[in-house]
Amino acid sequence: MQATEDGLEVGSNGARAGAETAPGGPAQVAQEPQHLVEEVFDNGFAEAMHPTLVLPSVVVVLAAISGLAVRQDKVKTRPQSTEQVEDAA
Repeated sequence: MQATEDGLEVGSNGARAGAETAPGGPAQVAQEPQHLVEEVFDNGFAEAMHPTLVLPSVVVVLAAISGLAVRQDKVKTRPQSTEQVEDAA
């Protein structure tokens, strides 16, 4: 993250600054480190976000399942009305 005159920049832009080569070098040599830095940042970000997004999703699914289980339990244990009890006797 970098603060600039235009606002806040988020992403691999800060990492690109370290991928400079000597002036007068071939263009392909200058582009390769920049490409590698972008790939490392993108893959590292995706690797970090995977558990960050999976864990809350699992918690939400478990909460939904347990909520449905509690609701089903309440439906099954609902007391019978007095009319049904009298008819059974």
